[in-house]
Amino acid sequence: MILDLHHYEDPQGNLFADPAGRKARFTALWKQIATRFKDRDGQVWFELINEPHGSLGDTNLLSVLQPALDEVRKTNATRPVVIGGQGYSGIASLATLKLPNDPDLIVTFHSYDPYDFTYQGAPFVSPIPPTGRILPSGTDLADLNANVQKAKGFMASVKRPVFIGEYGAYEADRRRRSGELLQGGARRLQGRQHRWLRVGLHQYDVFPRPGVERLDRPVAERGRALTTNASQANPRLPAARLDRPAHSAGGTTAPSR
Repeated sequence: MILDLHHYEDPQGNLFADPAGRKARFTALWKQIATRFKDRDGQVWFELINEPHGSLGDTNLLSVLQPALDEVRKTNATRPVVIGGQGYSGIASLATLKLPNDPDLIVTFHSYDPYDFTYQGAPFVSPIPPTGRILPSGTDLADLNANVQKAKGFMASVKRPVFIGEYGAYEADRRRRSGELLQGGARRLQGRQHRWLRVGLHQYDVFPRPGVERLDRPVAERGRALTTNASQANPRLPAARLDRPAHSAGGTTAPSR
């Protein structure tokens, strides 16, 4: 289970528009959350903020996250904490991400590449990418492989595991598109010390598909698979029990976009 602040755009202030003005409240929230969940086992991870963007970026991200992380560590000394970079935590954010000095951090990036495939027909973007796009097309596989190499290079440079926190496709005709994404791109990440959470844009769901069980399993079971390779890269992280019921780790929830 990953417990995060998935959005911070509310009537009391917008962290992405006013990072400095909202930092104290952001820190106080994490103090309360960390205290509330301090006795949970290692199956519970924290993610301080989902997809930094807007005015929250490389120039101020560390200064905003560090006080919150300090509060977390007062009650959760070694709990895994997930951190993503600027620009909605895309793969490019890894190149410039500055990390706190903390041995129990997990770095995440989100990937909805190739964009004109995963967002085709999505009414919430403008212009709406036309439907009918298939995967792979053109340089798709080369581009996905390049993303894998970026992630591998980052892991080698910082000696930390990387968690692919989101990937997926717009929900319309999601079974076909997500299946193509899994077979054409995401399966290439197997065996590379990555873990993943498959996401359907607008609707966070999964579906059974023979042959891709490692990538596509019920959301209620998702949290138990996240730490397997992460613990290999960092022995201090807990190894996941793949047969652990989700409710014994405090339940599993999926965010909504």
